[in-house]
Amino acid sequence: MEFMPNFKLYRPDNVDDAIKIKTEHAEAHYVAGGTDMIVNVRRGIEQPQSLVDLTSISNMNDITEVDGGLEIGANVTLRNVRENQIIQQNYPCIAEAAGSVAGPTHQQYGTVGGNLCLDTR
Repeated sequence: MEFMPNFKLYRPDNVDDAIKIKTEHAEAHYVAGGTDMIVNVRRGIEQPQSLVDLTSISNMNDITEVDGGLEIGANVTLRNVRENQIIQQNYPCIAEAAGSVAGPTHQQYGTVGGNLCLDTR
């Protein structure tokens, strides 16, 4: 049976505050897209006491060309990676890789950071 338990939700607006919250609440879990975390919480697999919602940290949502390279923020969705013109033109293998992860719903909500942090990777 799926359920959503009570938990404390923090919504920092910058990285420093997110780190401070995690330092003060070691049991807290970071969440952005929540494609795995929320499913695991509803199924009772995980029961976090606190969640730190990273979606309000705007600079974590950016894809930027920097010094001949590319910076992809942790909150950027797989869909945005797949559809980004800079990535498609200059880094087509990255766009293709993002498009090969799961289905359209997961790509729409799943984030680069979240997928890198999965314990199954």
